[in-house]
Amino acid sequence: MSPGFLFVSLPTGELRVVPHHDSSLQIAGLLAFGARDNSRRGFLLVSRVLGKHIPSIPQQMQHVHEQLASLVAKCSQSVPGDAVVIGMAETATGLGLGIFDQLRSRYEPQAWRYYFQTTRYARKTNHFDGFVKSHAGIGFKELHSHAVDIRLEVPECPVARRRLLEAETVLLIDDEITTGQTFLNLIEALQSHNSRLRNVLVATICDFSDGVAQQLLSTNTRGIDSVQVVSLVSGRIEFDSRIKRDTVSLSSAPLTFYDGEWSRFSARQGICRAEVIPESILFAAAVLAGLGKCLVLGTTEFMDPAFRLAIQLQQFGLDCRVQSTTRSPLLVAGDITAKRAVPDLYSPNTPSYLYNYSREDYESIIVVHETSDHSLARQLCLNLADGRDCIEVDLLRLRVIRHSENRT
Repeated sequence: MSPGFLFVSLPTGELRVVPHHDSSLQIAGLLAFGARDNSRRGFLLVSRVLGKHIPSIPQQMQHVHEQLASLVAKCSQSVPGDAVVIGMAETATGLGLGIFDQLRSRYEPQAWRYYFQTTRYARKTNHFDGFVKSHAGIGFKELHSHAVDIRLEVPECPVARRRLLEAETVLLIDDEITTGQTFLNLIEALQSHNSRLRNVLVATICDFSDGVAQQLLSTNTRGIDSVQVVSLVSGRIEFDSRIKRDTVSLSSAPLTFYDGEWSRFSARQGICRAEVIPESILFAAAVLAGLGKCLVLGTTEFMDPAFRLAIQLQQFGLDCRVQSTTRSPLLVAGDITAKRAVPDLYSPNTPSYLYNYSREDYESIIVVHETSDHSLARQLCLNLADGRDCIEVDLLRLRVIRHSENRT
């Protein structure tokens, strides 16, 4: 094998990572690898700095936000018009808001107006004769995913709606790119609602499309004047699959309806700044957590508040890691060493998981959520407690609760 090449054998196939020359030294610090329980794509690039499948150090996550924001700022100096940022569900919702926050605080805050996240949840608005109506949304597909359908909500707030539907520049953020097809699907769907869109920026930790994403977006998007892709590492991926590709219709993975309200920390309807964790929440969580190593756990798409809480808790002497539950079905293989089924707090009938988790690794566990279902939140906390305590941070009702098998 030539120097710089990386070969990974997975139960689903053989993965070969061929980095560009200037990326080879960074890959070990940024990436691990796993196998998807998904015949559409048998491998997963597992980020070490995202806080999703592997517990991540919050300062390293913040450093990635700063690096990508700096690259975006250099590209966007010549990009005209108001700009909005869109983070991709579910894995990059926290990464997207982190980059947006850096752009707002360090570079041209007036240029970057709003942050939106895509979602696989559709919130119900009413029931009439058995018919359920959801909020207006812009639908598109992620063809290789276990859950193909994604949506970008059209905001109810007139200001946020105008920012999204009249933006001349959009920054799209995901943790990795291998083809660029999902971004193309989103751009085409957004253009059906926004005729003013002219410039597209893409920021990602890893671009393993070998330039294909840049070419695809540049040549297949009508009316777009410029496309720029920035990443921390780049190269290409080769995968020899051992599994037969699924031929089930792509419409077989519908959106999930959520009956409750989202908190003010949610970005589905757009936010113009990252919300600050209230001091009362921070102090209460710090007192209950005590000292030592702490896992601050987000819940599916609700990732950024867990990161922000972890950053602040470290001021009290805690050694924090950040992670999130996920709906992504993976195999225990490669760098995925453990898999635990957990409740999805926003969709009780949807399978959800936590990877690489051991209660013995931490003195305290803090679950951060925005669900309106208190019983599901308690169920998740007891699932993770393994006979010890688990702390719930409820950012919908703004309260902190300690759970154990004998008390709540």
